[in-house]
Amino acid sequence: MRSRHNDYNPAYKDLPDDPESYQELRSAWAIGFARASEISGIAIEAILPALGGVWLDMKFGTTPIWVLVGVLLGLTTAGFHLLHFIKKLGNAPKHKTPKD
Repeated sequence: MRSRHNDYNPAYKDLPDDPESYQELRSAWAIGFARASEISGIAIEAILPALGGVWLDMKFGTTPIWVLVGVLLGLTTAGFHLLHFIKKLGNAPKHKTPKD
């Protein structure tokens, strides 16, 4: 359902009612940057817990137990996020190119 704001702004007049359709209106650059940011987020999710484990091991003087915990936690989190990203990528509508 459209908000009242869309009724008053002529720029929003021809927008589809359902938000899933907005994907078709985005440019290829916008879609590319969105996917790159998601992939970067997945990489950060995998790396930060391991770095936190290194810091905890240095702080407490322990063997690499916290690094292993961080790696397992990071890979598990990143794996779930990656699966979600792949499912979403498979269901994404194809980008339409402008007709000449």
